[in-house]
Amino acid sequence: VPIDVEKLRAPKRVSLALVAGAGPASNLCTAVAVAIMLRLLIISGYATMNEWTMLALSTMVVTIGINVSQFVFNLIPVHPMDGCTILSTIMPEAIGSFFLAFMQKWGTIVMLALVYTHVLDGLLMPFIITIFRFLIGI
Repeated sequence: VPIDVEKLRAPKRVSLALVAGAGPASNLCTAVAVAIMLRLLIISGYATMNEWTMLALSTMVVTIGINVSQFVFNLIPVHPMDGCTILSTIMPEAIGSFFLAFMQKWGTIVMLALVYTHVLDGLLMPFIITIFRFLIGI
């Protein structure tokens, strides 16, 4: 999503990092909230083995998986992902500006190469699986 940096409050780098982090944070918060509801359903005993309950539980598990995957994927430090902006604001300003300019020019090509060569599969799946298992409790 395009951001008008001029409308951000000072300090701009911190505000930019907060805006970029809002997307991944909302994915993580959604996954945590649904995981809490899932655990409460199981602990309370309402998770009986009927078709409607199984549908609800399955939907919750899929929702957690999708949101954890989006959380991890959005933190990749390659433009246009939010991780690129977050990383550039953490770096010293001169290096961060250079990094962000470079990624804005070449990041889409780098991202396409990473996706089509399946390099991201091996890099991201351990993080996704670890967070997912932690949230659902296995």
